[in-house]
Amino acid sequence: MILCADDFGISPGVNAAILELAQGKVLNAVSAMTVFRHASSEWYSLAKLHPKIQVGWHVTLTEKDWRTFYRRARRGTLDEGFVKAELRRQWDCFCERFGTTPDFVDGHHHVHQFPGVREALLEFLCERGVRPAVRTSGIPLKGMLKLGVKKTNLILRNAALGIAGREMKRLTSRHSVPTNESLLGSYDPHRDNFAEVYGVYQAISQSPRDLFYCHPGHPDRQLAQRDGFVAKRKEEFSFLKQLIP
Repeated sequence: MILCADDFGISPGVNAAILELAQGKVLNAVSAMTVFRHASSEWYSLAKLHPKIQVGWHVTLTEKDWRTFYRRARRGTLDEGFVKAELRRQWDCFCERFGTTPDFVDGHHHVHQFPGVREALLEFLCERGVRPAVRTSGIPLKGMLKLGVKKTNLILRNAALGIAGREMKRLTSRHSVPTNESLLGSYDPHRDNFAEVYGVYQAISQSPRDLFYCHPGHPDRQLAQRDGFVAKRKEEFSFLKQLIP
């Protein structure tokens, strides 16, 4: 399965952790935000690892409380002009910083799959004549059953993600945009142990195109200001660091 670290660019501590794992050949892919200012040397270090490491665009439209944005998306009250302008701005920023187009596209809090965003994103990519892989969420029924009754919380989380992913898969297929197979990695940071979760998902993976997404990092002040997922990142990093050959 593909192992992808999300949120490169959110803070210096996260950037340092992801670069260490990427340089240690633990990661296959890194998903990068472009909405925050950070040292050009960090982008340069990431660029040096390409194409051995795939680098993607992590569309960022939500803040700490993603639910407010999601409710507006469900009601169809998103500002279409804002969404399209942000997609253009973030895309241009990625291409400027990295020197090429992204290998794949996904979203912070899965925002790229929200109603109103997913349609705008695919329209945006088609207008530019590019077809990077777009992340879609969901696990086939066979994989869900393998999680077992003791992992009911994981089943419920993935079932919810699968609802959003179903429409995204339909749209990517219509536009001939490639995507992943299963999306693995969702868990409850308040209840679950990351090492155990990693092992569970690894055991049910059936395809080299399955994608396991993670959020390793060294918690710092900037991260705490920008995201609600903080403390667990250190645990993720500590476990993944053990996989460095």
